[in-house]
Amino acid sequence: MLKGLLFVQFFFVPLLPYSILSVLQMYAFCQNVVVLSRKGILTFGMQKLNFPDFQFRIESGDNGLLIFDPVRKKNVALTPEEWVRQHLIRYLFDVKGVPQSLLASERGLLVNGMQRRFDVLVFSRNGKPLIIAECKAPHVTVSEDTFYQAARYNLALKADYLLITNGLQHFIAKIDYQSAGLKFLEEIPDYEQMLNEVPEL
Repeated sequence: MLKGLLFVQFFFVPLLPYSILSVLQMYAFCQNVVVLSRKGILTFGMQKLNFPDFQFRIESGDNGLLIFDPVRKKNVALTPEEWVRQHLIRYLFDVKGVPQSLLASERGLLVNGMQRRFDVLVFSRNGKPLIIAECKAPHVTVSEDTFYQAARYNLALKADYLLITNGLQHFIAKIDYQSAGLKFLEEIPDYEQMLNEVPEL
């Protein structure tokens, strides 16, 4: 009966304004998050993504729902894109074995003299960028242009893998700098496997 529900473990939101409901409805979410308010239990739909089920700490803020980011160690606005980013972060930690200390989220970098932000960056143990990941909202189609955007960001980083996801589809490619090409992979490799396939690391 409760399968597919996302519960905020040991944490309930005490005051959730009903005005948030109209905002959430626009996101066309499907997976449920249960929040306790003074007017009773409110259930909000959250889109079910193509990731394992994870538990997240969610609470209300002045302008909407917030989700805790374990990398930035703070609450951030729960947007559709953030919902995807937090799933990817947990997937990399819990399933693919990426050490938490070797992952960065939502940081700035200079690309051709202009300030840009990347969604997720995974480092090797020696501090070299290993994966640059771009997260899109589920309703955004992942296109060739999306890969070009990540590739432009990667000019300053020289990461070995590009990962693009909208939460429903995941695309990862290994970069061949000698041929200036991309080798698309069927799935996201484990962290140790990626390190082994990049000998200079």
